[in-house]
Amino acid sequence: MYPTQLHSYLLWRSSVKPDAQTLASRRFTATVSLLPATMVGIFVFGWWAGSLILLCLATAFLADVILHRFVYKDSTGTRDGTWLLTGLLLALLMPPNAPWWLPVIGAAVAIFVGKHYLSVDNMPLLQPAMVGLLVMHLIGFAWPGGNPVLAVEHGKPHWPVLARGIEPHDESREIEAEAVHGPRPLDLVKENPRQPVGVGTQAGGAGQEATERYDPLQMILGYVPATTGGSSALALCLGILLLLFTGAASPVVPILALVTMFTALHFFAWAGGSYVIPANIPVHLLTGSTILGLFYLAADPTTAPRSFLGKVYAGVAVGLLEVLIRVFTPLAEGIFISVLVVQGLSFVMDQWLAPPPEERPPAAAGITTSSLGRL
Repeated sequence: MYPTQLHSYLLWRSSVKPDAQTLASRRFTATVSLLPATMVGIFVFGWWAGSLILLCLATAFLADVILHRFVYKDSTGTRDGTWLLTGLLLALLMPPNAPWWLPVIGAAVAIFVGKHYLSVDNMPLLQPAMVGLLVMHLIGFAWPGGNPVLAVEHGKPHWPVLARGIEPHDESREIEAEAVHGPRPLDLVKENPRQPVGVGTQAGGAGQEATERYDPLQMILGYVPATTGGSSALALCLGILLLLFTGAASPVVPILALVTMFTALHFFAWAGGSYVIPANIPVHLLTGSTILGLFYLAADPTTAPRSFLGKVYAGVAVGLLEVLIRVFTPLAEGIFISVLVVQGLSFVMDQWLAPPPEERPPAAAGITTSSLGRL
């Protein structure tokens, strides 16, 4: 399946620290850190979003059990926590109004391909949730009527959000809430890069128009159109504090990616043209899917480069590639592309660009089992 050199590299990574037990512990910690964003997502978007989360988790669990028992019998099965973290990440990165079949396909592919097929000795080549997300986007781009992964309906973004302009009922004084639909702040920035999103935009649905302002404070607190786990940057940051405090993931890759995005976006704003304006830069940085992708996909310890310098390279590369995708392509964001590309280059960084300090650069034949245990 793999070239000899790449196979030896993954075998080597599976035999050095952090070991399999430590990685499993980190996956469970990362899952716990996602609970604030999960609860906010269910509260904001309702029972259908919760159903998608449960469906995604159930599919990932069943796929892992079936493959472990009948196909890849040498795998660790459900004990390593991959199905739990993968299923939850995929659900939080999907629109809260996605069709039911989307999490089923995404979670099944993530476990079958990402965890089992593209792995050596239970060490994946790519983050499993990243693989499922990529496949869902590929299916979505070919789906008639619009990409359900981007909540596109009849050519326009159709992200749900809880309406806030609510009036109490005259008699019972009960609060009546209704869901409206519209583009995300990041979609509005992509549609009109020179228009400050915080000034005021039109977002409405169900035959009505509603004026919305998506300033940084609103994006931090929540209640904006977003993926299920991306409504509130504050809820995500609370979980990220746990993630970083416990050492479940290194902050180097995501922090440098955000710094690189901040710098590159200001450069394009300074250069002029119709690329970006300073007022919209917080929208790029505070979008929930961006934070999820950087801290939970790009920083995954099983796929990120092992050395500090390698993580620096990866963070800068992810941030720069993400800005280029947002500025020069039709996509409003491309986390599923930029993270995937950089994860694929971890092999190159660990071998040649930034090998771990206690490991010599591997020979042309690649890292072999004789070199295991040097770290």
